[in-house]
Amino acid sequence: MNPLPANFSLTIGPGPLPPEPPLATVIIVSYNSGPILNHCLQALAAQSERRFRAVVVDNASSDGWAGRLRLPDARFVLVRSGRNLGFAAGVNLGAALRPTPWVATLNPDALPLTNWLAELLAAARNNPRAAAVGSLQLYLDNPEIIDGAGDCYHPSGTAWRGGHGQRLGRLPQVAEVFAPCAAAALYDGAALREAGGMYERLFCYMEDVDLGFRLRLAGRICLQANQAVVLHHGDISGGSASGLARRLGFRNRLWVLTRDMPAPLLWVAAPMWLLAQAALLVQAVGQGQGASAWQGLMEGLRGLGAVWAERRKVQATRRITLAGLMRAMTWPPLAVLRRAVCSTLRPPRV
Repeated sequence: MNPLPANFSLTIGPGPLPPEPPLATVIIVSYNSGPILNHCLQALAAQSERRFRAVVVDNASSDGWAGRLRLPDARFVLVRSGRNLGFAAGVNLGAALRPTPWVATLNPDALPLTNWLAELLAAARNNPRAAAVGSLQLYLDNPEIIDGAGDCYHPSGTAWRGGHGQRLGRLPQVAEVFAPCAAAALYDGAALREAGGMYERLFCYMEDVDLGFRLRLAGRICLQANQAVVLHHGDISGGSASGLARRLGFRNRLWVLTRDMPAPLLWVAAPMWLLAQAALLVQAVGQGQGASAWQGLMEGLRGLGAVWAERRKVQATRRITLAGLMRAMTWPPLAVLRRAVCSTLRPPRV
């Protein structure tokens, strides 16, 4: 385990470490997650694939639950930060603390079924071009409803969890998606490090879409393993209906589009972005969050110079053709409104 930076505290779970080397580091970034975090750790400890280490990064929670956390065994460590690093920086910290061949991210309000990690690893091994594999997220209180089946991306800069709110139907075992949702995902550790980790400027929201975008630019693909299932609460750590989510959503959509979209497609995407933001602003006003949306948009514009300066470095990594990148996106506008599943079936590897 690598040394911890200053101003952080570390707690290690009880007992000895298992003798076998770990395949993956599972990172759980927590902020005021409450008692469900303990349930998440117990579900993780019960995985059929036991060759992992787990890092819980607590972002200066004030609810007191981090102090009462029960680490199942020595595979689990708790890192407590004196300030809120955000999700992206928390993941990067956990990945650097315990480097392994694979890095998994898991929300504290996501309860993985016992074969979750095994299914993710199997999908990754069977598809060597895959740099990331996502999970099927179902509602914790109603597993017949999909919370997300992979992240979709429209060239207007709009992203959504595929199938969100729809009734569970027949899904392929493995499919290709634009990016996995980082609420429960697996990343190739080497590819993650080569990409520079998650983009910390985003803090949270859209950081998984940005990472998937950059992995695709580098010529890798992203998959969705629908047999890797988590039951997701969805409203604890992120506060998806909060003003913070609205503000960061408006800001980060602009930054991801600006930083990641190749120039020939950026000219096509720009007018779509303007139309989408206008529609989303009207929606935010109707929901009483117009001020948060406008604040996020202004923050995005003010930070555009710094993000644009980073663009050249990101675009220099591009190995994918424009046609290949366009195929990975979802173009029909109605798909955005329906929150449609946007995965592409991948045949079994022979």
